[in-house]
Amino acid sequence: MIKTIVCASFFLSTLGAFAQDMSQTESYKDSYVDMPDGSSRYVGKCSTHEDYFNFYYKKQKTIQKYTDLSDLSSTQVDTLIAKIGSDLLELAIKSSSNDIYPKLKENIANLDDVTVETIKHSVFPKLKLTRVNLGYGGGNGGYVILNKNTDNKYEVISVTGDGDLNFCDKKVWLGSK
Repeated sequence: MIKTIVCASFFLSTLGAFAQDMSQTESYKDSYVDMPDGSSRYVGKCSTHEDYFNFYYKKQKTIQKYTDLSDLSSTQVDTLIAKIGSDLLELAIKSSSNDIYPKLKENIANLDDVTVETIKHSVFPKLKLTRVNLGYGGGNGGYVILNKNTDNKYEVISVTGDGDLNFCDKKVWLGSK
């Protein structure tokens, strides 16, 4: 019985090793610098943070150009979801918010706009990354970076909202190669 408990504990503890949120390991004070205009810029270790676009990673291909969703009919929304992929879009929406969106179709209406691109990372080139830009809240928005793993499933790599780092996987954390 004790062996079973030890084995089960080991198994459960290794599950968390696959997706490790490194964002909690850096403080705001150490990972942002104040800019002369009063804004701040990210200088932390998450290499897929939006402030590192065209530095650590670059756009490869646009899957879905910027689209204002309020301009679309229900049929056009269905076409957009099919083009992007419901699994990718649903994971991006769920990851971009603290709220759980149980059904994609009902919650895409909460988005203002969407853009989807594949990106190439200069430090971690083996990753198959997709960047989803979601606009919400009338001027707010964020980016969700997803990786297509060897099982052809998407996994969340990083999430930013209005420039704040909300999640960053160890796979793209600088200094943990």
